[in-house]
Amino acid sequence: MKPHRSNKRHARSYIGTCTGTFMVSDSVSMDTIKRHNIYSFGGNKTSSKQAFDRENTNGREELFSLYVSQGVDPIKAYMNAYKTENPRYAEKKAMLLLKTERIKKSVKENVKPVLKELGINEDFVLRGIRDIALTSRQDGERLKAFLKLVDILEIEDKGTKTSGVAMVGFQGFKPESIEAVEKIMEIEE
Repeated sequence: MKPHRSNKRHARSYIGTCTGTFMVSDSVSMDTIKRHNIYSFGGNKTSSKQAFDRENTNGREELFSLYVSQGVDPIKAYMNAYKTENPRYAEKKAMLLLKTERIKKSVKENVKPVLKELGINEDFVLRGIRDIALTSRQDGERLKAFLKLVDILEIEDKGTKTSGVAMVGFQGFKPESIEAVEKIMEIEE
């Protein structure tokens, strides 16, 4: 393996096998456990999974989120921050980054000063939604405003929608179950 820029004197040797990649060292032991990513030394996660799971942003991610918060198209933002000329690659990576919590948080932090300068805060938004809900002449707009307020206040239980999915496989009642219910109904009468 080529020496790293910071340590040009020491090249590292490694062995690539069908189960993983291992450094040649007395402290590294090879085994036969198949790694998820046989081309990396860690082997347990793909580079996409590592990028998705990381908690803190790096310099390029901060630059990417700054571009996005300024309204730059995510693909162009990625191409500028990471210095790539491939728009298909940039699109794939930009969409991955936009799904991560750390990038969402960074974009929100970059937008906050602009919102503050414009006088937009939580109170302003809630009052606007409330005003639409109370004064709109169209029922559709009022309903959307009320539903948004419900989401904000978390009034609706999000876990109740699973019953519809469970009923997809329902094949009816067995005759024994129907007879048991009929007997219970006769007793109650």
